[in-house]
Amino acid sequence: MQHQHLPLREETVHLSYTPLLALPLLPPWLWAVPKFSEEIVQEWAVREEECGRRLVWRERRMLGWAQVPFLTWQDLRALLLLALIPSLCSTKETSSVTILQDQNISQEDFIELLNLPRNTSNSAITVRYICSRPCWIHVDIVASSEFRTGVSVFKKRWRNEKYDYQTRTRTVNLKFPSTMIYKNDYFLRNSVDVYFAAVRAWLVHIDPANKEHNETILFAAAKTFGVLNTIPPLLRPYKDHQICLTWGFEQVRRQRENTMFVCPCESDAVRMLDFPLASNSRHNGIIRTFQNFRNRELELRRSQQFDNAKFTFSVWIYLLNYCSHKECGIIHHVDGSNMYATPLLFLRDKGQIHVQMRLATETDTAYLTKFKVPLRRWLRMDIAGYARKITFTILLGKELERFAQEIYNLQEDVLYDDTAGYVALGGTKFVRGIAGFFGPVKYYRLRTLKSEEISNPLVDEIYHQIDSYYERCASVQDIVRSYSSIVGKENQLQTQNSSNDLLIRFGNIIYDSIIEKLTGGLEHLGAAVPSLIEASCSGYHKASYLLAVMYETGLHVPVDKVQGLLYSLVGAQGDDRLALLKLGYKHFQGIDGYPLDLDISCSYYINIAKKTPKDRSKKHEEQAFAEAIRLTDDMMLKEQTRENDDLFLWLKQNAERGDPHAQHRLAQMYFWGQQGVTKNIKAALEWYRRGALESEDPIIMYDYAVILFKGEVIRKDMKLALKLMKKAAEKGKHEALNGLGWYYHHFQNDFVNAAKYWKRAYDMGNPDSAYNLGVLYLNGVFPGEPGVNETRAFEYIFSASEGGHIDSIIYLVQYLVTGSLKSVPRNPKAAIIWAKSVAEQNGHIGHVIRRALNAYLDRSLHESVLNYILTAEAGVEVSQTNMAYLCEEHPEFIPSYLMDICILRYYNLSVYQNNPPSVALLKLGDLYYYGGKNQARDLDMSLMLYTQAALQGDSQGFYNLAQLVQEGVSIPDHLLQHLKIDRFMYNTSDSLTLKLYERCQSHCSEESLSPCSFMLIYFHIRAAWHSILCPSLIYGLGSLLLAVVVGGAFLRARLVRDADRVPRRQQVAHNVPSPAADANNLPGTEQTESSARNVSSNSEAEALAFQQASIPFIIRNIKEALRNYRDILATMAALGICIYCVTHAV
Repeated sequence: MQHQHLPLREETVHLSYTPLLALPLLPPWLWAVPKFSEEIVQEWAVREEECGRRLVWRERRMLGWAQVPFLTWQDLRALLLLALIPSLCSTKETSSVTILQDQNISQEDFIELLNLPRNTSNSAITVRYICSRPCWIHVDIVASSEFRTGVSVFKKRWRNEKYDYQTRTRTVNLKFPSTMIYKNDYFLRNSVDVYFAAVRAWLVHIDPANKEHNETILFAAAKTFGVLNTIPPLLRPYKDHQICLTWGFEQVRRQRENTMFVCPCESDAVRMLDFPLASNSRHNGIIRTFQNFRNRELELRRSQQFDNAKFTFSVWIYLLNYCSHKECGIIHHVDGSNMYATPLLFLRDKGQIHVQMRLATETDTAYLTKFKVPLRRWLRMDIAGYARKITFTILLGKELERFAQEIYNLQEDVLYDDTAGYVALGGTKFVRGIAGFFGPVKYYRLRTLKSEEISNPLVDEIYHQIDSYYERCASVQDIVRSYSSIVGKENQLQTQNSSNDLLIRFGNIIYDSIIEKLTGGLEHLGAAVPSLIEASCSGYHKASYLLAVMYETGLHVPVDKVQGLLYSLVGAQGDDRLALLKLGYKHFQGIDGYPLDLDISCSYYINIAKKTPKDRSKKHEEQAFAEAIRLTDDMMLKEQTRENDDLFLWLKQNAERGDPHAQHRLAQMYFWGQQGVTKNIKAALEWYRRGALESEDPIIMYDYAVILFKGEVIRKDMKLALKLMKKAAEKGKHEALNGLGWYYHHFQNDFVNAAKYWKRAYDMGNPDSAYNLGVLYLNGVFPGEPGVNETRAFEYIFSASEGGHIDSIIYLVQYLVTGSLKSVPRNPKAAIIWAKSVAEQNGHIGHVIRRALNAYLDRSLHESVLNYILTAEAGVEVSQTNMAYLCEEHPEFIPSYLMDICILRYYNLSVYQNNPPSVALLKLGDLYYYGGKNQARDLDMSLMLYTQAALQGDSQGFYNLAQLVQEGVSIPDHLLQHLKIDRFMYNTSDSLTLKLYERCQSHCSEESLSPCSFMLIYFHIRAAWHSILCPSLIYGLGSLLLAVVVGGAFLRARLVRDADRVPRRQQVAHNVPSPAADANNLPGTEQTESSARNVSSNSEAEALAFQQASIPFIIRNIKEALRNYRDILATMAALGICIYCVTHAV
């Protein structure tokens, strides 16, 4: 039924944004819906027919606001026609009608909404309408969110048979879905953020002749609508669920009631790389994984794009050469099944780019570009995908000059899920990486952008320096090649070496001539910089690494971090082991201006770790066994020897006598270059032969059999090797059992016997056999268990890794960095620790450390300092500790500008290693305890370092902690918890000090008395003395006893003095002359008797005095003293109180 033409009415137009009721005749660029990406927009298309309108529903695709960037004449004509529409037709589709008082509404169909709420909420509204014929009345609610538009969330209709042109009303209860009007709670999850909501009402006439008449709003006789205000989810009320909750549940709900959910601030733009990366055509690169968005809206959008991919990658690269193999990885995605996924960019050997995608049908499609990418220029590759369209663009330089662009239209949609598996920059175990450098890499996970819309500039100075370096080196290389060609022609020399080999030899000569001058000091290094640059340009990258260290540490050149980074990257790209090790270490620690990036660090460490077993097999003359020998360890230094030293000659003499231990040790020293002995493969093989055939030592027989099996340094002899291996196995050597399994696996292809011998060796604790069993499971050839079993393989590989097996550790690192095994979560930090342990065993690293040690033993300290600096900056812990020791003990050989920071820097770097030595912890703790010129005193840091040393079992750590406690320093509780000391049990400083000294004594390895023992004895004596003097009762009794003794002595002295007075008085009385004596009338006999009486009286007086001074007499007189000598007693009491107070105060 056609829409009935209505008379003209006054209209009030309410403009509002809604995709459901779009303006019909506007040009497309005016009413395009502003969305994040291309979308399908549904709209009303209007055709004018005889002043009526027929509405047609149609679809079109559009991309944001940029679909039509300018006005056309057709658009202007449409605008003119739009201006004429109000005078020609009604626009009820987009307006609400206001009825004038003088209008006769009883003759027309009419409908309106009353009591309409302002906001989205459950409420009752009134519908007033007039039907001129039998009709259906419809009421519904349409809503739009970010991902869905025009969704009907409520519907209501009723039939009206009475058409008497009377106004009728009806109440309708609007009911919204709970997720649209309530806040999230325990029962209601995932509320929807509604952007638009409208209530619509319309009436449709019933046509008996047309039973299939349409009741949609398109065929309405009258219609109206009202827009509601939407409420954000966080501002909505909670829903009353009419549920009786338990007390505990209700309490938890109330506590969380006012907690506001904050939508995570998250973007789909990811910086995959923001720092230059050196790539050297090896099977290693940066591994990145992506997780689900924390933002629910972004995650919902991502999940909806699995089979309708929208993504953009922008990658800066600097190519030195095209791929030396069939293809080299630039960027590729590997899914959870270890299959290539979307996207994939490979560089081919001819310079084209291989572009590959995974389609929705899980099939792959690939394209090869028609152009070649340029070399030795920074170029940006932009690849953008949308549904079935892939755009690939190449831009050159900072100016972003467009070089080429290709667009691929696919037959199917692209399948894309970036959370499955991982995305790799460079190489992986499946493909080699490019030869060159990576610059900034940016990834848009949910957007398809044009190149001009991508924000990924090349702004850092280092990128310009890389370009300048290779431009400068190109001229140097041309000069060297020309000179070599001229010299070769003049001397009629024909060399089989390539031009690159000649360049490297030239650089080697320059570098060696500079190093030979080190005996006089390091001052000439500054003047040698131009020569070192020439050696670096020639491809001898030991010179590159030396330049990097000089610029970063200021070694006789001004500090220049950019130049230091440049030569580090150049050296790493040239496969210099120390440069790779340094970059991995600096990114692992995030120091010296390098960002902390575990994935970059792991990439460098894996690179050198994979080279370690290969370097060992080459038996290069400039390799040595990496030994951790500290300059503070006198015992280890005494074991270092040379071919003419007494220790070596004594060992050789014992070997000549047939000592198997001496023969084996001598063979190892010659074979690996250990303990300062120069590597000599020929001499090593001779001692291995003599020990195996003459002494028949099982260890030597096993080693010699392995050498004969491999045939790398001697001609293969399978028969003799098997014979020796079986003899060693019969003597119970599990290494020989593993060797027999290896023989059956590699030479007989007998997996059953190989697994049998490996199982026996594994049960005896052999790590090599554990690795071999794991490889059988990885290859799916384990006897009786067909098929690949990575879980079982990982168990054996991990066991072998704990035993130090290098190849097992490399496998383990791959699992940890990719997370490709479900039972093994991704752990880049653990992967770095494992890879670092293998990388530092590289023979080239060991050679530099050995040169530093030999120079120290030869008292050539300048050369020792330089080599220790080279390895210390690369993160070798033993070199860092030794370098700090040299700075501390031999400052006269250290450059003056390094003296202020040398000790603190290298001890500090050493303690931040994964397993720092206790000597470095204690030294750095002392530096923080005493303070100095370059660091302030920090007792907290000192306590932490001492505690860490104590946890490693160093008694000095406990001793230092006890000393600090005695000084009144409080140890924090968290440090005591690490030491497993309970603060409540040792809550006083004395008890804590005693505990620390006891722990110190228990960790002391010396048999004689140590300082800890002396301090413990002193502390026990002091504690015992204080335990005696401290109680108040002891003070009181001691004071009373002292008072009694003093009082008794006083009484005794007084009584003795009183007793002496009696004989004196008697003597005076006898000496008084009588009248008879004066007359001299007494005879001599009488005089004699008088003398005798005097003697008798004197003896009686002395006896009486002794009796009066005795204990009973004193006791009797004490009672009398209590009555007669009150003043004396008061004095004694005062004396006792004074003694008590003084001793208690002390």
